[in-house]
Amino acid sequence: SDIRHGWNFSSEQMDQAINFNPDIVFCCLGSYGAMMDCGRVMELLPNAKLVLYIVDDWVNTKSSKRYFKRYWHKKNNFMFKHLLDKSSGLLSICPFMSESYLKQYGKAFYPFHNPVDLKYWKSLPSNLKYSDDTISILFTGKINDDTKDCLLDACKVIEQLNEEGHKFIFDVYSPNAKLHPGLFNQYPSCHLFASIPHDDIPAVTKGYSAMFLALGFSKESRKYVRLSMPTKLSEYLAAGIPTVLYCPEEIALSRYLKDKDCVFPCYERSNRMLRDCFMSLENKEVCSQKVSNALKLAEDHDMPVVRERFEQQMMKFIYA
Repeated sequence: SDIRHGWNFSSEQMDQAINFNPDIVFCCLGSYGAMMDCGRVMELLPNAKLVLYIVDDWVNTKSSKRYFKRYWHKKNNFMFKHLLDKSSGLLSICPFMSESYLKQYGKAFYPFHNPVDLKYWKSLPSNLKYSDDTISILFTGKINDDTKDCLLDACKVIEQLNEEGHKFIFDVYSPNAKLHPGLFNQYPSCHLFASIPHDDIPAVTKGYSAMFLALGFSKESRKYVRLSMPTKLSEYLAAGIPTVLYCPEEIALSRYLKDKDCVFPCYERSNRMLRDCFMSLENKEVCSQKVSNALKLAEDHDMPVVRERFEQQMMKFIYA
């Protein structure tokens, strides 16, 4: 825990870092312990420029489930502000986080989302896992407080649709599968599998009709993910198949996609509205337009584009 936090790097590792003499120390923070490590690394590498990358609003939300949460919130913010002042460059996961953090901390954060190899995704063949008359939907990711209820909602809706004569299948690949062995037992058209290696995800994805992207509707989930963007979003956009988006309207993910017409959105926790989204997957013409718009947006996240922009930004941090 943060209270008993110990140094995470060996003397050999730090000797290698000191001998390497980096221009930049790039830290992706996510806890008070990580901030302590970052601070100590910078003490040992005083000539390096510090660049911080923030991917979710942990500094303002992580302490909410702890004892003495006011104490930890104050402690997190104090250490966070200290590192911000020491930094030569700041990055965030999305423009909405940059906007919020500018107001909170008076610092400019430059948004960078995960890139995708668009050329590689487009080169993969579409070998459907199920029959052509089946709408097969894929979810890959964690089963946790932010996703579990959403997945169960999808299962209920899909079973209802199949009882009415439709043909839907919902497959979930999750690293948490062993923790929830009977989660989908009452839903025969929904299947839970162990996670697959990340390198295999593109080929597996191409075997499905659509994808499901979900974030929770609870008060806690809304607060935690309000400034976050799923790291896999770029891959969803590049996949060449439509996505059903099931999440609150006010979070960064929804705000980013809302005017792009590239997903089937359901912004309320409503089986009726989610049912309409799934039914829309049967309209090939509408799906084709959504996919076309998604691929166009994916170009903004294409690896060569992001790599060049990232390199230019790092150079500005070094010579600022």
